[in-house]
Amino acid sequence: MRLSSVCLTALLWVAGPQIAAAAIETAKCRLTRPHLPTASAECGTLSVPENPDDPGGRQIALFVAIVPALSQTPRPDPLVLINGGPGGATTDLYLQLRPAFEPIRRERDIII
Repeated sequence: MRLSSVCLTALLWVAGPQIAAAAIETAKCRLTRPHLPTASAECGTLSVPENPDDPGGRQIALFVAIVPALSQTPRPDPLVLINGGPGGATTDLYLQLRPAFEPIRRERDIII
């Protein structure tokens, strides 16, 4: 498992400023979609407030996947993918466009 502090910081920035010191436990997983090649990743969940204005209110779990860099010494700045629009899964976007991300992945982790 490789989750650098920079990756965690980037993920927490995306999730919201209320989560200052969260930990994500990840495990090896496979990202899959019918008719597309699978991808190896480290997957876990991050619990965040459903309403950022009510950090003590209802919590929701966000799926997180980290596709590790191919380099043994990845650069400290990962690529964070976010798929816009309702109903769009970022994992699907990554798998559909995976060949386009391979040059980036040589030296950087990709956070989905």
